[in-house]
Parts: sequence; structure tokens; C-alpha cells
Amino acid sequence: MRYVFHGLIVLLLLTNSGCDSSKKTGLGNTDSANPAASLTTSTELLANGGMEVWTNPTTLTHWTLVGTGATSAQKKTKRMAGTYSARVTAAGVSGYIEQDLANPKSYRNKTLFLGSWVYATGDARLLLRYSAEGVNTDAWAFHSSNPGWEYLTAITKIGGTATQVSVILLATPGVTALFDDASLSIYKKTIPADHRT
Repeated sequence: MRYVFHGLIVLLLLTNSGCDSSKKTGLGNTDSANPAASLTTSTELLANGGMEVWTNPTTLTHWTLVGTGATSAQKKTKRMAGTYSARVTAAGVSGYIEQDLANPKSYRNKTLFLGSWVYATGDARLLLRYSAEGVNTDAWAFHSSNPGWEYLTAITKIGGTATQVSVILLATPGVTALFDDASLSIYKKTIPADHRT
């Protein structure tokens, strides 16, 4: 018990996190750099996380746009790395780009770490989601809504019966957000199976 408690304190310090609601698991934070880079594997799990490959100027390869009236577009003049960022504009409902991981069963009982640069002047978020037995479990990270780039991170342990694992980069209704240099990897530290704070 002492080990678990100590591990949670260290994890909270690493992620500089607040608390999530009881329906959310994992941790999220805002940082100027990825604080857990040395604590994750070097294997990148996202396809086109750098937002560089576009089928056309409004269709980001390997990502799906979701949300009635939502739009996405490559943005060259405001980016953190490479040539483009991905601009997502939400209309009357939240709009987001989503990527489902191939072979989700291979991530069961593993802890995943998601990070992305986000620029917004309103409510923008990123989340890791896994679905198990018809129930979605989300680990969120929130942009401060202060204009500018922020590095957001979310971490969660994937359930042992997960059938889908997704990354979602989201803008709330009426908000435009830019996402760049997203990365997903396996977290090397141990997190309790039911980490809810």
C-alpha cells in the first residue's frame, strides 16, 4: 500500500495534475515540454501525429473529422513543428479529429501516454478513450483557454477488456483550435488499474 501511495504522489508531481471526475480516469496537464519523455517507450503509436500528411487541404490523412458542421484544415502560418498544424473548428456541437488504434486488444492492461501541442482561445481538449463492454472511459487534458500554444498530456491504463482505443483532439462548440506534434506511446511506469482521483 505504501508503494502504491508513493507511486501516486510521484506520478502527480510528474504530471502536475488536478483531479478528474469519477467517470474519467488518468491524468492530464499543461506543460511547455513533454515532462515524461524519458518515461515512455520510443515507439510512436500514432500515424501522422505531426499533422504533415494531407489527402487534400481539408482532409488529414489517418484522422477522421467528427461533429456536425465541424471543419478541419491544414494551417501553415501557425504551427509548432514541421510544415503544418491541423486546425479544427467546431460549429453547434463539439468538433474533433479522431484516430482509432489498430489492434486495440494489444494495449489491454498497458498504460498509454498522449501528448500534443494545442493552440486555442477557447475550450480545447485532448483525450485518450478506450471502450470496454459498451462503456467509454476517457482521460482528458484541457487547454487553459488563454491564447497561445500549450503542451497537453493525458495518461491512462487501458482496461483488460478494451475493444477500442482512440485519440481525440477536440474543440468545443464555437471554438477553433490548432493541434500539432501529437504523440502516443506506452508509459513505462506502473499505474494502478483503477486510478481515479
